[in-house]
Amino acid sequence: MATPVKNENRPRILIVADKPNWAYHQIAMFIKTQLSDRYDIDIEFLIFNDNIKPRKIYNRIIKETKKFYYSYKYKNNTIGEYDIVLYLGWYMDTMGGYKSQVNAKKIKTKRIIKGIYTDGFPPKGYTIPNKISREQFYSEYLSDADAIVCGSKNIVNFYKNFNKYTIYANSFLDADLFKPNLKKNYYGKTLNIGWTGNPEREFKGYYDFVVPAVNKAQTQRPGINLKTKFHGSMKSLASFYNDIHLTVIASEADAGPSLFAEAALSGVMSISTVIGWPSQIIENKVNGIFVKRDVEEIVKTIIYLYDSRDVLEMMNNRIRKDYLLLENTEFHKNQWDQLFRSLL
Repeated sequence: MATPVKNENRPRILIVADKPNWAYHQIAMFIKTQLSDRYDIDIEFLIFNDNIKPRKIYNRIIKETKKFYYSYKYKNNTIGEYDIVLYLGWYMDTMGGYKSQVNAKKIKTKRIIKGIYTDGFPPKGYTIPNKISREQFYSEYLSDADAIVCGSKNIVNFYKNFNKYTIYANSFLDADLFKPNLKKNYYGKTLNIGWTGNPEREFKGYYDFVVPAVNKAQTQRPGINLKTKFHGSMKSLASFYNDIHLTVIASEADAGPSLFAEAALSGVMSISTVIGWPSQIIENKVNGIFVKRDVEEIVKTIIYLYDSRDVLEMMNNRIRKDYLLLENTEFHKNQWDQLFRSLL
């Protein structure tokens, strides 16, 4: 593990994430942990993208409380000149309002990298016209970037013709923390379906596809349960998968999602739409199952796995090994290092 010791002779990199303890922060910490022996790395937070409002009043109150807490806890006094500023979210210097913060702090940079971590086009979850062309999108939001970093190989294909420095790089979870439960029972009456993440993000399809599909499947097989975890520490997430038999991913935009990576390392297969990491790892009906974003198709697949426990167990026994063949710490460490060195 790299030791983060300041050295004036090393290139300085500022990483901008949205808020602590979420996916971008995880990526930022992965980079800092793995490459602090080669670069001096600072992390700043946008705190929150206020364009996204939780549906429930209670969740809005929680969000504002955390915003105040994080603003205090993670207040950073970064200032000066950087060799690279990495905006993990492509919108962070414009729609997110970070540009004004950078100017106020008198931060200067020689190179800019912008990240895109939502699959599909246009990127979901932001107020962008649906009919915008790729050329228009690139010109307005990405043309000032010296490089583009993408959260999946699918996304690279959208932008590689615009910028020669377009690369796939992400983070990698602790494979020693997320481990399969070797004593899991596959042959009882219960089938536990797991889901983690932020259910308020509509492109994830939790309320529109996952919940309705599980509810309908339960009417045919009462032993089906939906277990969720919307927040918590990495350690608590790792234990969450101990009694989960499969996950359902109905996203139309994720580069990940983290749910898939956590489940895969935990020896839990996924029923998933063809997005992000699942599209790179799943071999259909071998270590997972692809479905359309359709409630009836998801229900049919859940029922099939409920009735075919030998198939379910076989897929769960495959997914961790197959995931680790393609996704691992060394691979992503080298991807980030290659990207930084190409601009320096």
